[in-house]
Amino acid sequence: MSDNRARMYLSGFCIQGISKLLQVIIFCILSSTWANAEDRSQDKNLRNTEGASLLYVYGGYGHYNWKMMSMESITDIFASDLPTEGMRFDHKATPFTVKRYGVKSNFLIFSLGLDYLGDTLDFPTEFDSERKLEDREDKRVKQLKYLSGIGYKDVSFHFNVTHREFNSKITSKGFKTYSGGVLPIYYYTENNELVPLNEGDVIAWYTTHTEYEGKAVFDLRYSAMEIGVKYTTFNAPTEIRIQQMYSNGDVLMYTENKMISIFFAADGLSHIAGDFYIKYYVPFNIAGYYYAENDYFKVKNKKPFSNNTFSQTASSCGNFGLAYILKHLTIEAGVDYGMYFSYLQMKDVLLKQDVEYYDSINYSVQTATAGSKVDIDAERLEFFWGYYVKASAYF
Repeated sequence: MSDNRARMYLSGFCIQGISKLLQVIIFCILSSTWANAEDRSQDKNLRNTEGASLLYVYGGYGHYNWKMMSMESITDIFASDLPTEGMRFDHKATPFTVKRYGVKSNFLIFSLGLDYLGDTLDFPTEFDSERKLEDREDKRVKQLKYLSGIGYKDVSFHFNVTHREFNSKITSKGFKTYSGGVLPIYYYTENNELVPLNEGDVIAWYTTHTEYEGKAVFDLRYSAMEIGVKYTTFNAPTEIRIQQMYSNGDVLMYTENKMISIFFAADGLSHIAGDFYIKYYVPFNIAGYYYAENDYFKVKNKKPFSNNTFSQTASSCGNFGLAYILKHLTIEAGVDYGMYFSYLQMKDVLLKQDVEYYDSINYSVQTATAGSKVDIDAERLEFFWGYYVKASAYF
């Protein structure tokens, strides 16, 4: 056997030996930790290190997906063999890889913090107000959250402000008729332009989202329970159905949407073994008021629960994670999820501009003229999901 081959065998043997030794050492450490560590999931300071520490900082990464679905596409899933009519689009957002970092300080009964998520490492003070994605091929996702609170013993009150943007593309599948034909989708853009979207056309697709949240948090023995109110505004292309006497049709419109909702949430730890825990945060928005408006229409009576409006909203945006929790350090990996559904029906809506649409009753292009009153339905359904890893330190 040559000297080189002998050295290779000896090197491989040493590497395997070191690897085995490290595995034995790690196993012994974990076995000792698991055997001696106790279940501390009822420790409020451990369960809420972010809110119980003088200083809390964290950093990490996330990989997320965003999916919009048209209502007719959902119908196709459950009734693919039945003839249906309406517009369809295919939303395939490139997955976002983002950086996550934040800081929070708690002093006496007060707390303040910032939380940032984005696909760049910059710390933005302004968010885009104008959409020029048609000239830019890059995607963008970012979220900035301002945290504040006041608490005493087991009860605290928090006020948070969140601003987020998600940008991507959609591909039009056209407006499909009962007869099987495909017509363009009428899209009314942010710049008040009517753009016919033929089958296969690709356009920018985005959501600009601002949320104001006020909540009370009750720290119980095994978990924390939250109850609060959210005021949400998001500017985005929205599915709109125009209804006149003996006529109706669907269009896409850039629309400002406003919502008020009540939510409940549970936040807690579940012990696995040693210093390993399952962390969870599960909220659910229930009742809510929803209102929409753009440059093409307005509603005279904006009062919640009036005779001219009917709305349904539901959403949940939480996470589950596996956490390794020490006295001053936590390492966590898990999944985030989000679902947002909104439906709004408005009667006697005054049109400020002419609106063209394909009439599903008379099978022709119709125009709802400015100054006339129509009924409008607005719908939107979107999903978020992904995974994250992060490390936090607290003192």
